[in-house]
Amino acid sequence: MYPEMTELITWSDSCVPQNRNSIISTAVCEFLAANPSMKRITMKFSTPGHSCIQQVDNVHSQIEKVLAKTEFYSPLSLMRCLLKVNTRRPFHVLQMKAKDFRDYQTTAKTLNVRQSPFSKIVAVRFAKGHKVISASFKLSHGVPFDESFILNSARSLRQGPDMELLFAPSKTVQCSRAIPKDKENDLRKMMKFIPQADVEFYNTLF
Repeated sequence: MYPEMTELITWSDSCVPQNRNSIISTAVCEFLAANPSMKRITMKFSTPGHSCIQQVDNVHSQIEKVLAKTEFYSPLSLMRCLLKVNTRRPFHVLQMKAKDFRDYQTTAKTLNVRQSPFSKIVAVRFAKGHKVISASFKLSHGVPFDESFILNSARSLRQGPDMELLFAPSKTVQCSRAIPKDKENDLRKMMKFIPQADVEFYNTLF
């Protein structure tokens, strides 16, 4: 979308299971490696009591108000509802496809990025060099980045800190599209009560 962009800074809350972990960091590194113009990505994490969580709660509140008085029968219906939540400032709704679900966890287990103290850091910066990605961390927003090291697979790390970046991109998650027979029967019984667009959606799953 912005091919001239060379640096990106993201902000999120400090929740370790959701944002501040090796899996998210691996996804960011793959994005950095896959975009030639991008040179550096910095992930900053808000300290408790100083985050923008109120804005997120406001969005959730708007959605809940609409869903409380709206019937929806499929993910397709839900998307239509989300597009109507705020008519003055409509949400930009993204529909994820099968190729968007990737197994970053397996790749993260092979990288030395897992050595970072994710429960303590307030920011992490990934910078791209010649076939290597360096990672820097800091434990306070008021100090410079430090603890820089080359991001590599665990095997390359044992061979030396100046090895080339040798990890393969994460693979797409392979999920079965099969729906249990009893669930399929329930959905088929429901079809006569729901809009045709939702019927067509479910027919693609059987």
